[in-house]
Amino acid sequence: MQVQESFLGRPMGRAALAALAGLTVLALTGPAPAGPAPAVPAPANNIGNPLCASDGKIDAKKVGPLIAGTWHGEAPGVIPAMGVQHFVVTISARSGHLYMHGGPRWIELRPVQGTRKPLHYDFIHHKPLPKSAWGTKATLDDLQVAAACELGMLPQFSWTFGTGGRTSAGIYSFLMPGIAVGTMWNSAGGMREVQLTKVTP
Repeated sequence: MQVQESFLGRPMGRAALAALAGLTVLALTGPAPAGPAPAVPAPANNIGNPLCASDGKIDAKKVGPLIAGTWHGEAPGVIPAMGVQHFVVTISARSGHLYMHGGPRWIELRPVQGTRKPLHYDFIHHKPLPKSAWGTKATLDDLQVAAACELGMLPQFSWTFGTGGRTSAGIYSFLMPGIAVGTMWNSAGGMREVQLTKVTP
């Protein structure tokens, strides 16, 4: 299995991510689409998960203390990237905003307010991603059961890094204070699923 260096942190050996077994979700990928994409269904009332907001609104000041800390990321390639990328990233709050950083690079995590970005969707070709292309076989129901919360109530953040023809971007959905899933992509058209587990507060 190939292990590559992340643009956010140092390379790591493969680790057991038992808490995330079968819980990968694809969100935003590729360049911004020309039109609106299918969205996650509207939220319903749920309780029990500290990240689960009854109104679906994301308050970075409230979410920040729950997700701040060091995270281990594992990102298997999907389209057309190969191998698995491992990285370490820290999430910190600064002046009311959330950032992830590895070394000198600080990248803002921007809340996705309102309707969350769709899951298991190929934004490059503007169509649902075939199940054969999923890195894992988790469905929306799987994710909601794991989080004990409707996906539309959970915090979701987008990020971008770089400019022009050399950019990377992604979107992460936080299922619990210690578990997040999502997708990252680059301007060359490569896409990776992402599994994040919190390793230190």
